[in-house]
Amino acid sequence: MKNLSLKNIDLIPSPIVLKKRCQSIAVLEAIICQEWEYRYYSYNKNWDKEAACCQMRNGSGDEMLILFQQNGAIINGFIHESPVQDKGKITQNLPNEFHEFMFTEPVKSIGTTFCIWNIPSNSKWTSGIHLDNTLHEVVCRDSESLLQLLDGNPETFHQWAMEYYELVSLNLNAIQAIYQHAPITNSLINQLTSQGIDFKTLKEDLNEIGYSYIL
Repeated sequence: MKNLSLKNIDLIPSPIVLKKRCQSIAVLEAIICQEWEYRYYSYNKNWDKEAACCQMRNGSGDEMLILFQQNGAIINGFIHESPVQDKGKITQNLPNEFHEFMFTEPVKSIGTTFCIWNIPSNSKWTSGIHLDNTLHEVVCRDSESLLQLLDGNPETFHQWAMEYYELVSLNLNAIQAIYQHAPITNSLINQLTSQGIDFKTLKEDLNEIGYSYIL
């Protein structure tokens, strides 16, 4: 089975579908892990004027930001141990509409080891990386490690969350429901965690993500 990566860039879905996947994962983590700083994924529907952003951090120095705006979407990935950090090469042919995002904060401080973008006039994801075969394989492998949870398969998240959060059990049906963007209810929450929930904080998280709930 092929995995999401620069090598299989055609597997990355449209920005609309990708946005929903990012929201679902952010919601699941908001329920499973109430401490924001320990989550992998977060999502802010009002990250900037008319733009939303998904952030992924693995706690080991690797990060990914996905910007969603009216004129397209762009993914900035950073693997701290990657030998490929020539931003000039990585951003070759980058459309002007993404320059502000890629060359200002916070991307400027985070760093860039790969980036891919999608604009409405093209509809396909594009990479600016043109490297020799060895380095290209490295970048593809690195991108896979950051993109793996965005394959749209609830079982991928289930397996990852069980290991990352050291859970004894996790209800796959509840994960599937949130992947389908079912509104968050007390029943769904109880299927995902036995811990007491701070509903005020959770509602704030859900409002920031832009996800519906009935609580």
